[in-house]
Amino acid sequence: MKAIKIPLESHLWTKRGIKCPYKIIKEMFSSYSLESYKTFLNEYSYYVLEIKKRYKGTAGDIVYRFFILHSVFRACYTIFKKPKGFEKRNLTIPKTEDFNDFYLGSLTLEEYLNPYMTFKNIFTMVSLEDLDYFSADYIQDALKENRIFEVHYQIPPIYLYKLLDACWLIYKRSSYPQRNDI
Repeated sequence: MKAIKIPLESHLWTKRGIKCPYKIIKEMFSSYSLESYKTFLNEYSYYVLEIKKRYKGTAGDIVYRFFILHSVFRACYTIFKKPKGFEKRNLTIPKTEDFNDFYLGSLTLEEYLNPYMTFKNIFTMVSLEDLDYFSADYIQDALKENRIFEVHYQIPPIYLYKLLDACWLIYKRSSYPQRNDI
């Protein structure tokens, strides 16, 4: 059976087409911080789901950030489909007695220790196509002036935060592989 390549579509927001999912994650956090992505999703959710008014950011900002997230979702899916590549990178950590659950964010302990489990847990319930549709709908809804129809999203927002937290752990553990406290 021939391997299926998932296009990461990083050419939409970088000047070069990045083909490695781990480099997408690195590039993602060189553009914005984890907190910035979470704030961005919170603000979009408020404006889209409350339908009070259009998002106050520029249209270019909305589209640019969603291009990044679109590529990141695809990178996460690629990592999920290629678990051996994840294992080779030693991005898991053992649980220690002095573990502080403050660092978990939206992740379970199992997902924090092994970020691959986040991808496995999410992508067994949600398809990549679902995330693509979600991104496109979110952009359209954030940019519209008036409510045209009821908004019903099939993907719980916590999944997006979990993907971001798992990516941040991969980024940090790739940058500082000798540390066990990240």
